[in-house]
Amino acid sequence: GTLKLSHVSIMIIDEADRCLDMGFEDQLKQIFFNFDLRPKENRQNLMFSATFSSDVRFIAKKFMNDYYFFQPKNAAPKQIEQEFVYALELDKEDKLVELLGKIDGQIIVFTATKRDSESLGNSLHQKNIKVSAIHGDKKQFQREAAIKSFTTGASKVLIATDVASRGLDFPNVSCVINYDLPGNLDDYIHRIGRTGRMGQKGRAISLINEGDRPILFKLDRFLKQQNQYRPKWFIEMLKNINNMPIEKPNTVKNNRFINSSFPEKTASSMEFQRSVNAESGIDYKTYKNLNFVSFFLFYNRCNGGFF
Repeated sequence: GTLKLSHVSIMIIDEADRCLDMGFEDQLKQIFFNFDLRPKENRQNLMFSATFSSDVRFIAKKFMNDYYFFQPKNAAPKQIEQEFVYALELDKEDKLVELLGKIDGQIIVFTATKRDSESLGNSLHQKNIKVSAIHGDKKQFQREAAIKSFTTGASKVLIATDVASRGLDFPNVSCVINYDLPGNLDDYIHRIGRTGRMGQKGRAISLINEGDRPILFKLDRFLKQQNQYRPKWFIEMLKNINNMPIEKPNTVKNNRFINSSFPEKTASSMEFQRSVNAESGIDYKTYKNLNFVSFFLFYNRCNGGFF
């Protein structure tokens, strides 16, 4: 069983940005240059992805010959309606259950970690919600079973990590929910691209709070470029975050705070609570110290804390 590549006239690499930025450049070089493929000048080379950063394009040049780069004006299809719901970490599951009860059709819910994907799936199952879960720790037969359950309609909800944000085509997903925002904008674009397939209308809902600070400002610029609606409370939250001092804890031991100081609750945070209640209708729980909770969640997210 020998595979000969000498007659290959068209070479296609899908999700090329992930292949290159995840450290597979050496493996691609081996395929392109160390086997019996025709020289790149004598074949057509095509690379595809919804996202292609300038750094990745620089690497891709090595595999291309006199190439053209095509990028659609809108990275996210216009038929995908992007929505945002404010929810603290403690409130996210309740808010998710509420949303699931209001949305018809198949739904993909993205979490930040494999552990969260598994625990959230178990929790929803206990609430009699038909759900499957897929993540990197699942065995291949378990992934296939979860995908089959979702595609056949046996499960209404698929809980997933970013393993499902690329390469899987579910034509009838009515909504994508970001239970946790991803760490970068490219993954956000790929996630919401699981809905609105083949010209259909789609819906993407993200549960957000101040703990998502690392991506929020990039996301805001992206929404402006896409002419997407940005709620008033979303803009106000960004202003509050921009003015919020980030103080390092005096002492940290085992991810727990000791003798730490945090900003006091400000008038702007009270205004923010009222604007969230007024515009989104969210039953915003009053915490004794909103900024303490926000800072804690942000620090925890960055340092891989308890959750």
